[in-house]
Amino acid sequence: MAEAVARQQSGDLGIPSDEPPTTGSASSLFAALESLTHRHATILDLGDRLAAQIVEQRSPGLADALADLVTTFLRLEAVSDTSVAKKLTDDQASPARLSPAAGTGAVPGFDGGLDPFPHVEGGELADVFAARSAFLNAVENLAMVAESSTSAARPAVDACPAVALDTSDESRTFANDCALIVSFGGDDEYENNAGGTGATFPAAAVVDLGGDDTYGQPSDPRCCGVNGGGFEGTGVLVDATGNDTYHANARGVNGGADNGIGLLVDAGEGTDRYLAGHEAEERCEAEFCVARAGSAGVNGGAHVGVGSLIDGGGEDAFLAGVNASVTCEGSKCSAVAGGLGVNGGGYSGSGSLVSSDGDDVYQAGTNATTECLGDASHLSRCLSIAGGHGANGGGHLGVGRLVDAGGDDVYEAGVDVHALCQARCETYPGVWGTNGGATAGWGSSLVDLGGVDAYRAAVGEDLACDDPCMHGDWNGENGLLVDGDGTGDRYEDPDLACTDCSRTPRGVWGAMLDRDLSVATESG
Repeated sequence: MAEAVARQQSGDLGIPSDEPPTTGSASSLFAALESLTHRHATILDLGDRLAAQIVEQRSPGLADALADLVTTFLRLEAVSDTSVAKKLTDDQASPARLSPAAGTGAVPGFDGGLDPFPHVEGGELADVFAARSAFLNAVENLAMVAESSTSAARPAVDACPAVALDTSDESRTFANDCALIVSFGGDDEYENNAGGTGATFPAAAVVDLGGDDTYGQPSDPRCCGVNGGGFEGTGVLVDATGNDTYHANARGVNGGADNGIGLLVDAGEGTDRYLAGHEAEERCEAEFCVARAGSAGVNGGAHVGVGSLIDGGGEDAFLAGVNASVTCEGSKCSAVAGGLGVNGGGYSGSGSLVSSDGDDVYQAGTNATTECLGDASHLSRCLSIAGGHGANGGGHLGVGRLVDAGGDDVYEAGVDVHALCQARCETYPGVWGTNGGATAGWGSSLVDLGGVDAYRAAVGEDLACDDPCMHGDWNGENGLLVDGDGTGDRYEDPDLACTDCSRTPRGVWGAMLDRDLSVATESG
């Protein structure tokens, strides 16, 4: 499934989806580990060396699979370092990047393609995608070999910031940031980058083959490149089984991307929770500042990049900026909760979220409070965004996709938002590319294949905005919403509130299909 998503996103970007290069194992697991530690200016201590040698002697098949995994990661790290990580820049303080009129790269459908990486050659991106495919193939092979390997040869290697290998089934805590982590089992806790990239790593990956795991600290979730997120780099997180929880804040987290490439694959059918900026309190005070919670490339969303989240099934929750309180104070500032490429949404990038069967909840900016405290100066401009600009498979200046295979699901974007905005302010609750809708481009979609579902956007808002003030209009233009089996689906937005009704996204090319109604409508 990950490969299918990658091919679709390669098409969005206009780059070839080549087959992954043929890779052979390093001469030994020990040699592969030495190459990785050398690249990160660290060494294998005596215990690490003995652990690698024990695996090679007692379980050569497992050693080969691990060596191949490390070797393919080295390739992914190298191509990411020479392309994405080296050539992307990000002005964190500039609210211009958050402006509804601002975008990076081409607008999809209008001038030939989507370009979230204007400073990176298409061939270099193709190399990254191919290297990531080879790494995922190595992960699949390792999982098969590990399942049949004996427990007698399962020592550990701990050489962060380069690599950590735990081939036991014991639970442990990973506290230090690390480029590559492999855990065979146990209820692990990841208090580090967990396969996310930032200033330290051009690429990072976690492979966890079992257990009920916790990624991130609930009391202090991290920002910027964690949990398989790509923040100016390439992040990968693969979790095979279990009931897992992913805690993060904003900017390229939980398989999302902010100026990078992110991927989170949770292959099990457990009950998983993907929490970005959940119940967070964020504040910034400066002339130019952005306060974010669950925003800018989270949960498979993309904010100037390529993000992907794939869940294997179960009753899951995908929450971005839910119950968050976000405040900015400055003449040109932004307060954003659950917006700018979240839950498979795309803002100047390509986001994808795919979930198998289960009663799932997708919420972006639900019950969020955004306060924008500007001033009356004619030079002032303040933006308040909650649950919009590319949310739940929607796109704004980008492409979003959300596919759910079944279950009674709930989709909410910008619902019950509380927005306080002072003079010369703009408020955008649940608008501009939500629930499969798209603005300034097309190609975004929300596809639900079954169940009794509820779709809500931009309703229940509580706005207080001083003059002069602009309130962003609801729209679902140029997008696609497909609902499969299930009688009793509920649709609520500023235009209607109805059950089993025909709700068509507005705009010239917007379309909606509800199979139970036998209705296929097209506006225009």
